[in-house]
Amino acid sequence: MLQIRVKKSLGSMLMDLDLQLPFGITAVLGPSGAGKSTLLKLVAGIIRPDEGEIVLQDRVFFRKEAGAKKLFELPPYRRKI
Repeated sequence: MLQIRVKKSLGSMLMDLDLQLPFGITAVLGPSGAGKSTLLKLVAGIIRPDEGEIVLQDRVFFRKEAGAKKLFELPPYRRKI
């Protein structure tokens, strides 16, 4: 399972995601500008969330609590996705 609970400020837009995706094929659909590419870039590690966590099974890709200075981030090349 892929768990995504993140917040990301993008200009005047605030992306607040809380998703749990089962293993298998998942389609991401939406109109232009809805955040589909941004979602994939967050999971891949190309864009860093402002806070939250991204976890695939038991592998933590990103974790930072609100207001905390300390974060954990697995580099994109080590995510193997």
